[in-house]
Amino acid sequence: MKIIKLKEEERTLLFYCVQAHRPKLLQKISQLEKGLLSNDTVNEIRGAVTDELTDRGFKSDWEPNEYGIKLENLIDKLGNFIITSRPNNKL
Repeated sequence: MKIIKLKEEERTLLFYCVQAHRPKLLQKISQLEKGLLSNDTVNEIRGAVTDELTDRGFKSDWEPNEYGIKLENLIDKLGNFIITSRPNNKL
């Protein structure tokens, strides 16, 4: 079983994004770090972070702001979890 390790700031950011965009998934966050979620559920949680990035993570020129960079890093971490938890790392 593969687990994901989140820093406290990442955990807080993730909680905020899920609360704002996918509140039905809030109860799943604690299971995320224990490796108890399917890739589909992790991808849904990742979608909440992507929604937040779209809403608040870019400057007027569409370059990521400081907040957006944190969101992008969290999206990458969740995406890497999905990729590396596939059997034989196959897409």
